[in-house]
Amino acid sequence: MIKTLAIAAATYGFIATAAFAADSKFYDDGNLALVAAVRAGIAEASVPVFHNGALVGLNNVIEAYDRVPGTASYPLTAAHLVANTFERLTYQKADGSTGALGTSVIGTASYRTPSGLQLVPTVSRADVTTGISGRYSVAVQADFGSSAHVTSAVSFPDPPIGQSTARLDVTFNPTSDITLASAQPFPGNDRFRVMTVSSMFASPTQYDANLIRYQDSSGAVRTFSLTGATPRDAHLFAAPVAISSWFELVKTPGSTWYPDSPSTRVSVLDGGSLRLGLQGFLAGSANPNDDSLSLWLEWLDAPNLVASGTSFGTSFQIAAAPVPEPGAWLMLLAGLPLLVRTGGVRRARRDALCK
Repeated sequence: MIKTLAIAAATYGFIATAAFAADSKFYDDGNLALVAAVRAGIAEASVPVFHNGALVGLNNVIEAYDRVPGTASYPLTAAHLVANTFERLTYQKADGSTGALGTSVIGTASYRTPSGLQLVPTVSRADVTTGISGRYSVAVQADFGSSAHVTSAVSFPDPPIGQSTARLDVTFNPTSDITLASAQPFPGNDRFRVMTVSSMFASPTQYDANLIRYQDSSGAVRTFSLTGATPRDAHLFAAPVAISSWFELVKTPGSTWYPDSPSTRVSVLDGGSLRLGLQGFLAGSANPNDDSLSLWLEWLDAPNLVASGTSFGTSFQIAAAPVPEPGAWLMLLAGLPLLVRTGGVRRARRDALCK
């Protein structure tokens, strides 16, 4: 059964340093504080969290409170939902605050069998490592029952004002043969998601993303605008579109729903020798509290049977950045590049992703 993840943006938006007293602040170097917490609304059970090998406790979220350059403020900049592999980044502002959380990155491969979409695995533990060149990392171990083991690790360097980035490394190891769905409409479409981004488009005035941009296999930059006329309960493309190296969910000006939540950019650092295509789905819900929009990288040549012992790893860069200025988003609509790309996460209803 697909469970529900429900996290209000306001919940994270107003966590102050005082929240440390109720949670477990297990690391603080004067510029970065890491907190292991149990937040309401996450359906999956809390998991054992370790810091540099020592047990911290049973938690479902690791929150990063990072000092904004030139200020004494420690706003929430990243939330790692260790109970289910979701990654939520936002960006820092010069005034010492951060943008609201919006779009989520699901840090695992997912696959569809004849019985339905297996979206997220069951996490067994999370390991936080500090004192490394990448500043800190969070790695989770998880399993899709007896079918596959997943390792999902994110490293988070010190973010500059205006853009946060993270590296996501995912290893997928089938531990038994996996038969993928082959009945229509699934041959070549929505069978094996190498990674997924979960967002929201409720209406032309309430959204966390309303413009999709990607670089296709020829190197051309393409745009896909979401409007009130975009079909719902339907895939965005007739078939996955082969991509070159990146895609992004852009939040242009005009949303009344947490207007400063970030856009999200995913760059493929290592595709694991897989040929990748972009596909998405817009669910029927017009409730802005629901993650109605999903976008993912499809394994275009996935076989009907993924054999036990087949293993591959993929790596991505995730970026979170502000809504583009009015002149800049017009450039986006025209398909022109920006010097700084976009990147970034809300309550999410995963049943909308499993149509």
